Amino acid sequence: MILQLSIFVENQVGSLAKVTKMLGDASINIRAISVYDTPDFSILRLILDDALRAENLLRDSGFTVKVTNVLGLQLVDEPGYLSKVLSLFVEKDLSVNYIYSCILNDSKQPILVVNVAETLMAKKICEENGIDMVCE
Repeated sequence: MILQLSIFVENQVGSLAKVTKMLGDASINIRAISVYDTPDFSILRLILDDALRAENLLRDSGFTVKVTNVLGLQLVDEPGYLSKVLSLFVEKDLSVNYIYSCILNDSKQPILVVNVAETLMAKKICEENGIDMVCE
């Protein structure tokens, strides 16, 4: 599993730049990013090379931060592969909260970052079905 930080930032000019500058100044590398915005705030989801240090840095700077275990699934570049993976979750009545893709660890293949209702069950499903997982 991979640690993901969710940071709540104000939905205004410069908010994302402030977070990314803080991380850069601390030599913390952003490996994946996803942003979900609402009229008042944004949720910035990050995979980092040092999530725990980033959590402390951001909390000390007044940000609300949530740490979550997510799955990193190695995607296969073929039509229908994502559908196959998601169908396995559906068969077990496992809800997917959100997904996004990224490239990690100098890999040429994309990684699917998956947040599910029951992470351990999803991990077991992947293991039983030969779906390669990435751990940081």
